[in-house]
Amino acid sequence: MRPRKRPRASPSDDVSQLERVLADAEAGRVVNLEDAAISVEQFSELVSEATHDREFKPGDPARTTFADGSSFAGSRFENGASFHSLVLKGCDLSAATLVDADFYLAVVSNTDLAGVELRNGILISSKISEVDLSEADVTNAKFYRAGLSSVSFVAADLTKSSFREANLYSCDFTNANLIRTNFRDAHLIGCCFDNATLTNTSFRDATLTETTFVGVTWDAAHPPIWPRGYTPPKNG
Repeated sequence: MRPRKRPRASPSDDVSQLERVLADAEAGRVVNLEDAAISVEQFSELVSEATHDREFKPGDPARTTFADGSSFAGSRFENGASFHSLVLKGCDLSAATLVDADFYLAVVSNTDLAGVELRNGILISSKISEVDLSEADVTNAKFYRAGLSSVSFVAADLTKSSFREANLYSCDFTNANLIRTNFRDAHLIGCCFDNATLTNTSFRDATLTETTFVGVTWDAAHPPIWPRGYTPPKNG
């Protein structure tokens, strides 16, 4: 799914639009805040209002959930916006700017993140499933100990990102840029890396089960690091 292009709103439009969606969030309605410029303070206020759907799990705090169908598509979040512990289900954040965003412990499912700018994102211990991150800029992001299922990273740039000790099931990295990406100690089942760039990519001590590497390429001077005893694919 390719990110959509929309005209940018003016700052005054952003303010009035935010005021409207605050009321929607408080009432548990679908939030529609597209193409807005959103400060950290404004987003924190929005999150505090979106408390209509709390999920309780043994030993876990209540989680704030945005209503299914909420959209932040094309919005520009100020660097460092916090999605800490939020639940995003069926939301649209395609083409959003989320540089330095914090998704620590967040639960993200059936959500469109195609074409986002998620550089330096913190996704440590997050749970991500049925999510589209195709053609996204996910450079230097941290997925440490995250759980990922059916996530599309097709043609995404994951340079210097880390999936150390993460669990990945049926994730698609076709045509992805994985230069210096770290999968050390990760568990990968049914994943696809076909035609990906694996220059200096580390799979040291990773578990690779039913995972394909057809047509992968790398700089001959900086080959990927494979698990001990693993039969590596050919370069190109």
